[in-house]
Amino acid sequence: MKKTDESNASNIIDIAFELDAKELIKLIDSLKSKFKKTAEISIKIELANRINYSVENVEEIQKEDNKGTKKITEISINFEEGDFFEKNHKEVSIKIKKGYPVGRIFYSIDSYNKNWTSETLNLIEERINNFKKKYSFIYKIEWEIFMMFPISAILTWLLILTTKAIFPNLLLNTTLYLTVFTIFIISFITSPFILTLIQKLFPPYIFVFGEEINRLEKIKSIRIWVLRSLILSTIFTCLVKKILNL
Repeated sequence: MKKTDESNASNIIDIAFELDAKELIKLIDSLKSKFKKTAEISIKIELANRINYSVENVEEIQKEDNKGTKKITEISINFEEGDFFEKNHKEVSIKIKKGYPVGRIFYSIDSYNKNWTSETLNLIEERINNFKKKYSFIYKIEWEIFMMFPISAILTWLLILTTKAIFPNLLLNTTLYLTVFTIFIISFITSPFILTLIQKLFPPYIFVFGEEINRLEKIKSIRIWVLRSLILSTIFTCLVKKILNL
């Protein structure tokens, strides 16, 4: 039997996020308001060791150690009401999971009421906005930024070789060769370290339960320390320059 007059919406969002118990409860309670009390509710979690299971409520997730092989990698929520082929059928599925290079959120909404679908869509996106991180843009540009230097060095090197082949009698400055080679080596060595540093200071995704609560607090403290250090070093540098110019 084919469903007709169906109204649905779905989306996949790649963003950095910090999802804690408070925001997860708000998300679930918001969805509950769109369904009758008789609706079937399913909450599942998946761990790093690939084990997944259902939980009754968020309190059970809070009991997880959330570290090592038991680190939470996915939380899925499903609401369903009515018979599948009937006009009273409504269903919402949400998966919040790890991804690369950032976290991934998938949601789908299915009903026979376009207004209900639209309202539920807005509600879900509003709740997602409350736990997504503004630094998601870092992961969108980091690859381009850190590959720019080695790629530029390689292209410049090829240009030098091509020029030398076309004009064999043309004298090219040795310093140019050394500069290009140095840029390539430094970029090759430091890029992985810088990318790892960014991932440590700005986690691509984090389920703030168990051990991850303490880790997030440490990360925030380090961020503040780094910011203060940069500000102080900038002020100190400016003062030194002014003093030397006296």
